[in-house]
Amino acid sequence: MHPPAAHPEPKQKHTCNLPSLFLINARSLCNKLEEFEIRLRDLDTGVAIVSETWFREPSPTEMTDIQGYVDATYSRARAGPSGGGVAVYVRNDIPSSAMDIPVPEELECIWVRVRPRRLPRNVSSLAVCTAYSPPDSPHGDLLIDHLVNAVDSLQVNQPHIGIIIGGDFNRVDISRLCMSHHLRQLVDRPT
Repeated sequence: MHPPAAHPEPKQKHTCNLPSLFLINARSLCNKLEEFEIRLRDLDTGVAIVSETWFREPSPTEMTDIQGYVDATYSRARAGPSGGGVAVYVRNDIPSSAMDIPVPEELECIWVRVRPRRLPRNVSSLAVCTAYSPPDSPHGDLLIDHLVNAVDSLQVNQPHIGIIIGGDFNRVDISRLCMSHHLRQLVDRPT
């Protein structure tokens, strides 16, 4: 009789626990904040990237904050006619901070640094950007120039930072941004 064959222990798979992302063009969170909060909880969302918040400055915190997510949500309201605006919601257990990246006044864009507990070894933190370009915006080229320059600067000054850019670009051609930085568009059809 032969001894039973030894079965090597399966190697444990190493995971990096990236936060789950949720991207939405809300077309107003003002009247949907409760529904949005339920969706974030149901999906166990770590970081939510929101375009068209329709928030106004100043907005009372009860109109914009979500329990369990960073107070004073990272947001930028549109200056001018109704609509627009962007926000990033980060779950409280994920360290985050606003990034000091100057954004031209005409643009609806914000940058947030996110540092989950575990990331791949070659990634120090994540730069999360949300942007919104209204249909027929005269600032499409300015938005792409801003994003290209910001990503260039991040890659030079913080070469180990991961970069996530989300939002609603409508008809803005993002091919120059994608090609120059080896980025990939994940949404490939109208939503």
